[in-house]
Amino acid sequence: MIAGCIPCQAVLPNHMQEPLRMFELPSSPWEKVGVDFCGPFPSGDYLLVVIDEYSRYPEVEVLQSMSARATIPKLDKIFSTLGIPLEVKTDNGPPFQSSEYTDFATYRHRKITPMWPQANAEAERFMRTLEKTIRAAHVEGRQWKQTLYAFLHNYRATPHCSTRMAPADVLFGRPLRIKLPESPLPSQSQADAKLRQADAVAKNRMKHNADRMRHAAPLAVKVGDRVLCHQKRKGKLCPAYNPRPYRIIAIKGSMVTAKHDDHVITRNSSHFKILPVAENHHSQQCGLKDMDWTEIHPEQITEPLAPKPPGPQSPVQRYPASYLTDFKVN
Repeated sequence: MIAGCIPCQAVLPNHMQEPLRMFELPSSPWEKVGVDFCGPFPSGDYLLVVIDEYSRYPEVEVLQSMSARATIPKLDKIFSTLGIPLEVKTDNGPPFQSSEYTDFATYRHRKITPMWPQANAEAERFMRTLEKTIRAAHVEGRQWKQTLYAFLHNYRATPHCSTRMAPADVLFGRPLRIKLPESPLPSQSQADAKLRQADAVAKNRMKHNADRMRHAAPLAVKVGDRVLCHQKRKGKLCPAYNPRPYRIIAIKGSMVTAKHDDHVITRNSSHFKILPVAENHHSQQCGLKDMDWTEIHPEQITEPLAPKPPGPQSPVQRYPASYLTDFKVN
């Protein structure tokens, strides 16, 4: 009688549940991902969670609305960085039911059973840890968004309890550097050796072509040499090199340090021109030793740039004085 009584059955809880169905691990990273929302928080923000079912690598984006118009750009940003997955697992939320999302999704869109979070277990379980982190940040009076990024940094580099490997290691094939000391990297793999070989060939070809087109040659400078330094031209009369000579005081590879009085500059060796030993006496004769051409502008020049063309001349200017003295008019 009780088993057939609808009011009695409506108030009695059911302790029997469907056995868990464990999904097979995908064949490669970022092949199948789960997507879900977390929130809203008191600030009105939501968290869009995207987690890889193979590596357990999470991506979290902050947005102010759960609409498809706000969700699609965030998903597009994540997929542009990590690639487009083959399958995306979501619940039956409003943004995933819209025609805009249908047009955006170029992958297989798998909808889980409504009101059954176990079907999207990876995303649901991760959100429990995420919410606990944000609550702890709120209790401590810290900015929860900044705490969120620090949590993601450490979570991605920490071995997962199921795979015993860090999510970042599985997804990227390398350890994610954090503040903790890291163990030495293993020996180079075959793919790494191939990449290094191709990189070396490309760089050698680039260097050969660039040096040939620029007629490059190493500048034989040594400490104590007197040089001129290349300067930016600020006018038609400004020379390519500053006439103020410098003396080399240090050389480190192609980085050269020179000094003039108390002024010290560091440039690439290509910026300097070596002066011969006899230039010191010539510069003193020309009065160029302490001259700074960077401070000279065309508008500051008061003398004409070219001589004026000759005009009508008087007889005094046309003939020598001795000739005019001896000349007598009859």
